[in-house]
Amino acid sequence: KEAQKLGIAETDPSYDVEGKDTANKTILIANRVFNKTLGLADIMVEGITKVTPEDINTATKKGKVIKLIGTAEMIDGNIQLSVTPKAIDEKHPLALINGSQKAITYMTDTMGSITVTGGKSSPVGAAAAVLKDLINAFK
Repeated sequence: KEAQKLGIAETDPSYDVEGKDTANKTILIANRVFNKTLGLADIMVEGITKVTPEDINTATKKGKVIKLIGTAEMIDGNIQLSVTPKAIDEKHPLALINGSQKAITYMTDTMGSITVTGGKSSPVGAAAAVLKDLINAFK
């Protein structure tokens, strides 16, 4: 509720917790990176609703945190898209992202992994990003 009041969570929280928001962002990025036209039918989505306190405690004991991760990868010439909760090392840059912050990790053949982090979300920032995407789409 607090995140909704601040304008950083969807009005309908199921959009976030069921992984729909992450799925849409993953599709947008995959379409740009792979020069494709993929949609929701092309992505397997599992939100965080089935993550239990026991799952979180088990991960913590192993030095991990559970994060909802969107993945887009090329495997044998096919693009595989997914959104799932994953236990990642607590020192991984994605583990340090909280609240409305955003991050993406690119896995490259030549430079290994590259993680880029962004600032916090806001309604104005989201509107600016949509406008920028629309402008770029019609160039």
